[in-house]
This record gives sequence, structure tokens and C-alpha cells, in this order.
Amino acid sequence: MRPGVSITATHFSVPPVINGDLWDWSEMSHPVNNVAYGAGKISSAADLSGTVMIGWDATYLYLGGWVKDDNYVQNATGRNLFKGDSLEILLDVNVSNDFYLDKLSGDDYQLGISPGKSAPGNAPEAYLWYPRNVEGSRSQVQIKAMDTGEGYQFEIALPWSMFGTTPQAGNHYGFGFSISDNDKDGTAVQQSMVSNLPSRVFTHPMTWGDLTLGP
Repeated sequence: MRPGVSITATHFSVPPVINGDLWDWSEMSHPVNNVAYGAGKISSAADLSGTVMIGWDATYLYLGGWVKDDNYVQNATGRNLFKGDSLEILLDVNVSNDFYLDKLSGDDYQLGISPGKSAPGNAPEAYLWYPRNVEGSRSQVQIKAMDTGEGYQFEIALPWSMFGTTPQAGNHYGFGFSISDNDKDGTAVQQSMVSNLPSRVFTHPMTWGDLTLGP
């Protein structure tokens, strides 16, 4: 394990229903409140913070959680979706072979999630930025989000096939989860980002945390 954030994903014997309401989750939530970008644009935890829960089965890696955001703004789509309220998932599927590698390789993935255009739940989408040679939209990702009045909550199912790996209990991956924020109505800009990682650097996988698949 790397000396950072370590998360164990709970195995789902019955998969959660991806509908955004989180009623079938009982997993431990993990805070997402380390400022990775735009500290001067974050006024409080109510402006930008969150929690994430992680589970898995043979078909999907599941994420569920809550985001506090006092002004939802998402006007961007596709490869620019990070320029609005959005989520980012980092996954290194071969961390044992590049444990000490301080640069990206072909087994490192950066995936963006838009909870919805204009409002949570309105045409959510996923976009894979890295590896560059397979960059593009990922319609096979299941996404549901709901407005909570203080922000939004989300459920996501990521097919393991998208990452070219076969899951089994005990598997160890590099992992990071971050939330981007835009509070400027009518614009497409990334103003700030918080992460579950204390010192997130996208291009430096040694700053990523650990994800282990639990029994």
C-alpha cells in the first residue's frame, strides 16, 4: 500500500439499484474535502464538499455519495464536462507493477462524470480522458443523480470491462475521487476541486490512494 488514503470496497451480493436514492447502501462513507484546486473559490463546506461510498461485484465498480454545493452549474459536455459541477474518478488497474512510477501509464484511467446538464439527473454523462488512445464518451456507464436542496446525491456503476481488468476479492488498485465546482451561472469553467486525496496530482499516480476489493 502507498502511504495515503486507503479504501476497502464492499462486495455486493445483490447489486444496488442505480436510481440515485442510495436506499440500498450501508457502506462506510469517505470524506471528499481536501482542496486540490481553487482554494480561493471555496467559501465553506456548504459551497463544496462531499462523501463517497464504494462497492463492487463481478460486473461493476459502484460509487454512491453526496455532494454539498450551494449553486449547481453545469453547462459543459463531453471532454469539457470538468468545466462544470462534476465528478472525477482515477483508477490504476496495475498498481503492483508501477508502484513507484511517478508518471502516467496505459493502465491509469481518468474518468469524468457529469451528474446532469443544467440540473442533477438531466442527461448525465461519462467521459474518459485517459488513456489518451481510448479517450471518448462512455455510454455504458450507468449514472443517476438527484437534487437534495443542499447539492446532489449520485449513484454510478462502472463496468470493469471498461478498465480491462477482472475483479476478485483482494485486488488492489490505485484510486482517487474528486469533485469539481462551478458557481458562475451561464459559464463553463472549473473554479475549484476537492478530493479524497490529501495531495492529488493527476499526472503523478504515487499521489493517488489505494482501493482494495473486500470479501
